[in-house]
Amino acid sequence: MILAVLLSSLILPINALKAEIISEEEFNNFTTYYYFNPQPDKAPQALEYFLRSELFRDSINTNGHVIEMFTYFFGRAANINPYLIREYEKHYDSEDKFGKLFLMNIFSIASDEQNKQFLKVRLTAETDNEMKDFLEQLIDISPLGSERIARGVKDYNDLDFMWMEFFVTGDKKPIVKLIDVLIWEDRFKNKLLTWISNKHSKKEIRNLNRLLNVAMINVNLEKGQIGSGGDMDCLYSAFLSNPRMEMQRSKDGIQIRQALGLSEEDLFYLATKGVAMWALKSNAEQHPKVLEYCKQEFERRNDKSKIELAIILEVVSRGSIELVPTGEGDMATLKLREKTGFSP
Repeated sequence: MILAVLLSSLILPINALKAEIISEEEFNNFTTYYYFNPQPDKAPQALEYFLRSELFRDSINTNGHVIEMFTYFFGRAANINPYLIREYEKHYDSEDKFGKLFLMNIFSIASDEQNKQFLKVRLTAETDNEMKDFLEQLIDISPLGSERIARGVKDYNDLDFMWMEFFVTGDKKPIVKLIDVLIWEDRFKNKLLTWISNKHSKKEIRNLNRLLNVAMINVNLEKGQIGSGGDMDCLYSAFLSNPRMEMQRSKDGIQIRQALGLSEEDLFYLATKGVAMWALKSNAEQHPKVLEYCKQEFERRNDKSKIELAIILEVVSRGSIELVPTGEGDMATLKLREKTGFSP
């Protein structure tokens, strides 16, 4: 859902960055394309808009992850442009409790000694015990900066922060961290192999074979064959998220899950990989820099992510990937076709 909020702006022309930030469309465009044409002087205006927006107010009680994400954006922009800390401080005294907490979270990412003194002054005047506790903790800690990016993707919630880091900086590092998700163990395939190793009736084998083929997972369980092309975690996640298959996936997806013994934790794990791949594809379509990074990683890697990257590149730029015979029987290797004219 969070990625949908961000990616909804990708259809906007880049020259819209010149517009004043007075609407959610302009705010999303500013944050999503910030790296392309950095305008730190507009960050205070964007902050002012966000603190007054329905998106911020609605998210206070319903979706704190949205607030976390934009906290990160403004914090990282101030890491790169420290003068923004002074601009953010100007908002503090006029904000209500929720606005102050948002600013404090920004200062947990980007701060300096002057900011610590600023917070100490506010602490002496604060009467709310909860706010005093936050201020005391904030004064004592070192700013986090890009620490969250350095640790990589640990779970589903980290995905959006990788994208926010890219939107702020345009750097390759967060894209590499996202591609690294695609080398995670194929848990769905392992569950399927375990299922195959156990005894089942012909009816059970036919039924699961049918269900998996409906989910676009190429198998022939009656012959004990499973397709080797592509990560099954990503394939199953794509099936579950396909709006055109809503009724079918609800019924068939539950049966597949029950047959293979997929837990709630398994589903979050699969979803993390699926969303990472979907977002890489979607952003590669709109951001030439993401497409270029995916191309570079495809050429550099020899791990299991190479197949997923080949799929992404072929979808975004059809004809960009070719199979080159290795000379060893029917074996072939994936290659990037030269002079494909990569264009989103």
